[in-house]
Amino acid sequence: ASVPGVLATSFTTTLPFAGTSQVSTIDEHYFEMMGMPILKGRTFDGSDRTNDGGLVVINESLAAGIGADPLGRRFVMGDDGELLTVIGIVPDHLYETLGGTAEPIFYLSSHQEDRAYGFLMVQGVANPLDLAPAIRRVIGDLDPTLPVVGMSTITQRIQNFLSGPRFQAATIGGFSIMGVVIALLGVYAVLSFIVSQRRHEMGIRLAIGAHRGAVFRQVAAHGVMLVLTGLAIGTVGAIGVTRVLDSLLFQISTRIQRL
Repeated sequence: ASVPGVLATSFTTTLPFAGTSQVSTIDEHYFEMMGMPILKGRTFDGSDRTNDGGLVVINESLAAGIGADPLGRRFVMGDDGELLTVIGIVPDHLYETLGGTAEPIFYLSSHQEDRAYGFLMVQGVANPLDLAPAIRRVIGDLDPTLPVVGMSTITQRIQNFLSGPRFQAATIGGFSIMGVVIALLGVYAVLSFIVSQRRHEMGIRLAIGAHRGAVFRQVAAHGVMLVLTGLAIGTVGAIGVTRVLDSLLFQISTRIQRL
């Protein structure tokens, strides 16, 4: 935190988009850095130690599953029968995907739980990757044997995560444009065929006094019927694929909602 250009630091064992984890070990700065307010109770303050007993912060999903006021409730977790006491509740946070629902999560204090790995989160005044040499140097001074596997920004993690959905969206968009073009060509081809089949009839009608506008309206009516039929079939098909589209959209609906 004393490195020039660093605004804040934090420690965690679970990063956003790093997969589902029902247990996350964090330090006392994690919730503030992630913008997660305390809904009830308190969080870790840095003075919690192993001899204080097991303390745990839970998210809203886990609190809702408990039902009654969970503050002060005690839980047994793990095969070793570790006894944990709930001291606070924080909002849900998505760790696996941008969509879907949040999973129940226990947050443990890094001062009470030893881990063989972890993520050092650094918030900088500019691009955090510019601080990489200084960060590696400080970690090396603290423990030369501690390996730093790699560094990336949250923005990079989001972009990597979205690469798949973006490719799917581009593919669907490309096929949609092709479908529109094919539909327009199909309507044109059908109308041309109808006109060619009824050319003699139209000529006779014009010869006995029919107005050109009436003939044109008749042809246009066929085109409108084709378009309406296509729209009806397309609407039914669109309703059928709504669930597929829902899986590609994050926290928005495919249905129009009144505000």
